[in-house]
Amino acid sequence: MKLLISFVYYLMWTSLILTVFGLFKPWLALWWADYSNRKQVLQYYGTTFLLLLIMYIIMTGIA
Repeated sequence: MKLLISFVYYLMWTSLILTVFGLFKPWLALWWADYSNRKQVLQYYGTTFLLLLIMYIIMTGIA
């Protein structure tokens, strides 16, 4: 269980860092997309960050 919590924790921080980078230069975070803007960065990485944050809070509350 600790391995899963650590994995979610590091994925959460990675998505937060990519969100911050993507707000300044969207093509850095969305290099695979043909067209990228800040709204897409928030949709992909912001949503991922929030979901992982909720998962992390739930898992650490249970463990």
